[in-house]
Amino acid sequence: MGGLLDKAKTASPTEAKTGKIEPKPVKKSATDGLLTKADAKPQIQAVKNSKSNQGDPDGPDIPMILNLAGWIIIVLGAIFSLQGGGFGLIVVLIVLALGIGSIVQSQRMTGGISPLKTGTSIALAFIIAVGPYAAIMIVPTNASMAVTEISIDENEDTISFVVRGSFSDADARIFVDGEQVWSGSKSMNNDRASFDVPISTIFQGNSLDYTANVVKEYSIQVESSDGQIINSDIDPDFTTREVLDSGTRIFKVLKTGTRTNDGQTESYTYT
Repeated sequence: MGGLLDKAKTASPTEAKTGKIEPKPVKKSATDGLLTKADAKPQIQAVKNSKSNQGDPDGPDIPMILNLAGWIIIVLGAIFSLQGGGFGLIVVLIVLALGIGSIVQSQRMTGGISPLKTGTSIALAFIIAVGPYAAIMIVPTNASMAVTEISIDENEDTISFVVRGSFSDADARIFVDGEQVWSGSKSMNNDRASFDVPISTIFQGNSLDYTANVVKEYSIQVESSDGQIINSDIDPDFTTREVLDSGTRIFKVLKTGTRTNDGQTESYTYT
């Protein structure tokens, strides 16, 4: 036993020395570096994508621009609707779809679509764009014709008026107490035609007497090429004339006659 213990004591220092194992340096190969760089690339790209999603705070506000563009397109649709059959319902609906699409896309870019907000926007856009077209289709056709801008030119002694409407020709007449005193025809240009009437051709006496009561009525009647008829009264002040200047001349009026005196006839002058 004693011999075995002595051998163990003498062997332990050498084994302790040989038991210390230093770690060997690990040599990195070229492939290890490439893999490390490859692993790092997705992280860098993810950071870049997150930054790009946030947008440039100094850049244009794309959602707001799309929203404004959508409402501008819808207003254009309303203008097209006011033209009635000139553009047609199909064109109006296409413009309306473009406007609503732009508004919906702007709401998507701002973080999602709100059903209430989107539904309200679509309903309002539909009313703005299609409402005028529907009104024109429902309102009677003679409501799309008008006689406007009735005026008088004192320098030229003319009465002027404008006929508006969507038709090709307009026949105008002027009446005094129901009796026609003038007529004329013109072709429409950009849905309007202007008439100039000399006062001397229609004047049949003052519209107002000295007490400002209407004693003569002057009126305009216009008939369109599609059968519409509209009447409009002329302002009585336009057809009431008054004397501004006058002159008089006094002279003796002499008359001649004949008379018989003692069987003789003679002429004489008397006043």
